[in-house]
Amino acid sequence: MSVHKVAGHVFISYVREDSDRVDQLQRTLLAAGVPVWRDTADLWPGEDWRARIRAAITSNALVFLACFSGSSLARNRSYMNEELVLAIEQLRQRTPERPWLIPVRFDDCEIPDRDIGAGRTLTSIQRVDLFGDSYDDGAHRLVSAILQVLGQNPDSPQTEDDGFDELVLIAGLSSRQVTLLRASAKYLRQAGIRFSEDQMQQALRSNATLWAWFRADR
Repeated sequence: MSVHKVAGHVFISYVREDSDRVDQLQRTLLAAGVPVWRDTADLWPGEDWRARIRAAITSNALVFLACFSGSSLARNRSYMNEELVLAIEQLRQRTPERPWLIPVRFDDCEIPDRDIGAGRTLTSIQRVDLFGDSYDDGAHRLVSAILQVLGQNPDSPQTEDDGFDELVLIAGLSSRQVTLLRASAKYLRQAGIRFSEDQMQQALRSNATLWAWFRADR
């Protein structure tokens, strides 16, 4: 499958209760070739997680997705609130004509009416709904908006293959499993074992036992 290949990443901010919905959102973005930054896949043991998250938001985030739901609003304390504070600080430094922070709703909840500066609030920003009958249309509009922010035409035929991201779609792998596969490939290369990503992908597809093992929860 051909996908759009872009630099940087989309940062997804959410609460743990919405992890399944974020998995679905991540698969949708990867299908369009949009790289995603998530704490579950991009933080490694021993790292300063606060520093890594700050850098992921302030330095490398092409778009910040703030995912709201009844679950997120029910929590008085969450790391999502901390991430949102950082994101709003970044938003205030950016021109309002160029979208960066996009509110996402996972259910029929109210977007918090937070001050984002210049007389605007978070509710001033057009949201996208990813639930119920609105999901497909909302996902399409979200992907199109992100690609437009990146200066790409969503309908452009110029695409690049990325076999690992395709695994998410073909096999229903989680982001953690894809990250594990990438890490395994990196280790094999460092160990001097000659192989290609295509070979690994073909081996997984052609070996049912290996495929089933990899799809199992790691």
